[in-house]
Amino acid sequence: MSKYLSIILFLFIYTISINKVLNLDNDEIIKRIRKIIDNKNSPLIGGGLAVIKNNQTIFCKSMGISRLNPDGSINKTANEFNKYRTASISKLFTAVAIWQLEEKGLLNINDEASKYLNFKLRNPHFPDIPITIAMLLSHTSSVAEYGSNYNIPYNHHISEFFNNKSEIYYNGSYSKKNYPGYFDYMNINYCLLGTIIENITKVRFDLYMKTKVLEPLNITGGFNLDIMPLEVLDEIGTIYKKLTNGSFDINGKWTACMDDFTKGFPKKNYSEYVIGTNGALFGPMGSLRISLTELTHLVYMFLNNGTYNGKVILKPETVEKMFKIIWKYDENKKNGDTGDGYDYAYAGGPSFITNIGKNRIHRTKNLNFSGHTADAYGLFGGVFFDRIRGYGVVYRGNGVSIDLDKNVYDFSPYNKWAIDFIELADEIGEFYPEQNKTYLPHIILGIYIIISIIVVIGIIVWKSKAKENGDENDKKGKLVEENK
Repeated sequence: MSKYLSIILFLFIYTISINKVLNLDNDEIIKRIRKIIDNKNSPLIGGGLAVIKNNQTIFCKSMGISRLNPDGSINKTANEFNKYRTASISKLFTAVAIWQLEEKGLLNINDEASKYLNFKLRNPHFPDIPITIAMLLSHTSSVAEYGSNYNIPYNHHISEFFNNKSEIYYNGSYSKKNYPGYFDYMNINYCLLGTIIENITKVRFDLYMKTKVLEPLNITGGFNLDIMPLEVLDEIGTIYKKLTNGSFDINGKWTACMDDFTKGFPKKNYSEYVIGTNGALFGPMGSLRISLTELTHLVYMFLNNGTYNGKVILKPETVEKMFKIIWKYDENKKNGDTGDGYDYAYAGGPSFITNIGKNRIHRTKNLNFSGHTADAYGLFGGVFFDRIRGYGVVYRGNGVSIDLDKNVYDFSPYNKWAIDFIELADEIGEFYPEQNKTYLPHIILGIYIIISIIVVIGIIVWKSKAKENGDENDKKGKLVEENK
């Protein structure tokens, strides 16, 4: 009987330990990505996905089209080495540069930004509240562009954007209602940070980023097309939208909106540029051209506490400071514009997914990720990671057919393509298995199996006892016959 109990115990432990394992192979993953890209109701011209688990890249691939000829024929198919203008993901790299300077003691993020800008940056509507570098990093500075052109022109000082006597003055550069400390996502914050980097280092922003951030991360892309060698320029893909007469149209034409180099690469002359006057010129808020593969290098650096491939980009203690939350949405105070749930918590560069309300990127799981997203000129993307568990996701598309704000699920403000890529990454990497809801069916199955085994064993035992009783009765009968 003890043997039967051992079998039951083994089957019970085995059964409840069963967990759903998808085991997607590369062919199946590629089919799934193709399905996202080729969706007839919302096609992409190209897209890619990289998945990191346990500090290893377990999948990385881009598909679709990277560049079209003027006649609409394919010039270059997409791959994971194509570089695209990665929009606001660029901000994470700019933030790394700021934290490098903080680490060296060349600034303190709680310093007033004016100290490093050579002009007074102070909201006249809230004159008693200083605007700090931390506020610029976390979009809580109260400086604003609200649709204005924050790309300050060549040979203009960034201070002119805030100066009502300047020809490029923007009458709204300081928010009238949002005080310093209130979250309001604005690109101009990072234009100012780029200028601060120049003023401190006395090096042009794009060149500082190249030597101090990008090259140590083994990234050949950059913030300035004019300093890239021809072989790198040839890797840059075009960003498209599907348009008819300037408006989104599923049946329209893929129209180049950024980096169309079919007629050659443009050249600019920066010989008259004065360092420290206008870091916005080199796009610290969004102009980094970088590949899908290279974006994983940034993820690895964060997962390894500031070190990439043996090179220390940031010290571990600096990384901890960088990821310390500066602003978090307070429902009672209404202390920020969340974008219907898009932003709920922000640190010194990274944004955090809180899984509160609509601030989520998965239908059923609470993915405890931080990172940054991108959306500009038809490109969308994201870099997300869990520094504790060693998970990472990088995704992007280089040409969309619908306005991102109109292509969303009801549980999240993130666009459907992004959610589809993230949920596919979760299936590939099986992130947070403890959140899977598959245990109950297995437990029920296990109980059913155990009950069946007990019934079978009961029948066997009953038959065995019956046989023993029958044999005993037969023996008694024979003894009675012999005694007669």
